[in-house]
Amino acid sequence: MGNTSIADLPPHIQKQVREKLEAESAQQLYNRIASAELAKRSKYRNVRTEFKSVQGFTVMADSKLEARLFARLDQEMVRGDVAWWIPHPRFPLPGGVVYEADALVMERFAVPGNAGGALRPRVYDAKGFDRQDARNKRKQVLDLFGVDVELVRK
Repeated sequence: MGNTSIADLPPHIQKQVREKLEAESAQQLYNRIASAELAKRSKYRNVRTEFKSVQGFTVMADSKLEARLFARLDQEMVRGDVAWWIPHPRFPLPGGVVYEADALVMERFAVPGNAGGALRPRVYDAKGFDRQDARNKRKQVLDLFGVDVELVRK
């Protein structure tokens, strides 16, 4: 039995075949859309946002709160309060664990007797919801690197 065209079938069978194909196509479309929607939705309902920095790079912010932090850092750069910043610095922790903050910032501050001032590093992490494992990792970063990660809240 070779390939058979729907047109070769009797009219009442053609109707049944078309209805079956349309029903399957509609179900497949529904399943594809439903699975895509479920895949997009994150556990904490954050919305990933692309951010273009005045420094010339583009980064994917994991949330709108993080994108607002990046925008604030860019504004502070333009104002001259921040020399530069980088997104998503990583701190290696014992056991192969890594803590990834949202931004490492080199902030300008005035020093008496130094006309140019100086720079100090600051590390920020934007959190809508702060989990215990993140708190524990920040404690390890402070203990191992002497870096006190500052939280940015809504």
